[in-house]
Amino acid sequence: MGDFPHVARMIRDAPRGDAAVMLACMLLTVAFDMIVSVTVGLAMASLIFIRRMSEASTVTLVSPQEAAAPATPLPSGVVLYRVGGPLFFGAAAKAMRELERIERMRLVILDLGGVPFIDSTGLVNLESTVSTLAGSGTAVAIVGLEPGPAEVLERAMPHWQERPRIFRRVEDVLASPGS
Repeated sequence: MGDFPHVARMIRDAPRGDAAVMLACMLLTVAFDMIVSVTVGLAMASLIFIRRMSEASTVTLVSPQEAAAPATPLPSGVVLYRVGGPLFFGAAAKAMRELERIERMRLVILDLGGVPFIDSTGLVNLESTVSTLAGSGTAVAIVGLEPGPAEVLERAMPHWQERPRIFRRVEDVLASPGS
């Protein structure tokens, strides 16, 4: 913090949130002490990180052409949504809200291959979405789970009222009876 040209360049070029953390830490170090500065800086940086991670979570409707291999196109009444980013308290509601807008379909396939982790709030939002879809007569299948999220879902799903079917790939869902 004593290299003023570097600090000035960082404040000018860094994202506004990062610059605010830097300025707050500098001012708090001078006004109080390093302990207060570090504590406030960590809290500010954590909030910025949570906001950025929640912005990284997405739910995207995949077009039938790109949904599966050409040999196994999506049948009518089946849609595929690709979920990306972490499903945690800062992002889960936003991501799952997109799924509640689904028109009545026979089957919704959720590709969670882009989800690196799911926390308890993410589970609650996912369960709520599955229940809402099942209540409207739409079956739900989940594909592409990474080992961490798969383990979390395995522990939680026995307690869910409505359970989605889990498959490795979209092609496996389409090849299964009842799809």
